[in-house]
Amino acid sequence: MAIVDCPACKQRISSLAKVCPHCSTALAELSDEALAAVQRRRLDQQLFQVRNITYLAMAVALMGMIWWVFAGPDQTQVAAVLIAVGGLAYVAARAWMMWLQAQVNVLRKRQRTAPPD
Repeated sequence: MAIVDCPACKQRISSLAKVCPHCSTALAELSDEALAAVQRRRLDQQLFQVRNITYLAMAVALMGMIWWVFAGPDQTQVAAVLIAVGGLAYVAARAWMMWLQAQVNVLRKRQRTAPPD
């Protein structure tokens, strides 16, 4: 018996498990096509989460800009920090999103070039 990663949720499970206790994926019945579909679904979920992070980062930067306009001259440092944090988080999330999209493209290409059974 060994500890392996679940192909669906990437949680650590026993190699003898028939079903993942975390995500309820049936492990004994996964074909190559089903495994690719599970990987694609996981990547799509991660892309959704990263898109939400980009929206949050934009909101933080926008809050900083609004604060800058309406706050007094002694509050500009807070506004600058909000703008900087929001901008850096946005750039980091967009880079993460591009990396995930590249992973999706690799998976699609692999599925297209796979020999038929």
